[in-house]
Amino acid sequence: MPNSPMRFRDEFPQDCPPPEANEVREPIIVYRLTSKFPGTPRDFQSRWQRDPNPAQFPGARECRAKGVSVFSNLEDAQLVLGRRSSGGYIVGIELREGMGVVLQTPSGSHDSHITWWPSIEIDYAEIRQRELARMPPQRTRRRRR
Repeated sequence: MPNSPMRFRDEFPQDCPPPEANEVREPIIVYRLTSKFPGTPRDFQSRWQRDPNPAQFPGARECRAKGVSVFSNLEDAQLVLGRRSSGGYIVGIELREGMGVVLQTPSGSHDSHITWWPSIEIDYAEIRQRELARMPPQRTRRRRR
């Protein structure tokens, strides 16, 4: 990551974001899974913010857990949404200069996974979102005895 005055919303371990991460300089479209449309600030929390348990994220995993998962490919986001029993939405968002730092972090079969470490200056209410997909919660059937 280039030396810059960018500030982040969380305290990060040393070398987080990693040196190979890049500041967002040109607009890029990414896809985020959210529980509502439009997504709320809670929908843009990192795993660490939702469950700050250091034992769950040892070493370098803590850095990734403090970033927000997004996808550069809509199809990958749709695959992940399709496996969620809680349902949800996929929103397209445009990351612009000053909105943070990103790193391509392939995850399992999702090559387009990106970890985004948002800048502290972001006002989540001002992120332009576009609803691209919705999946209702899956109902579980009770078996008759």
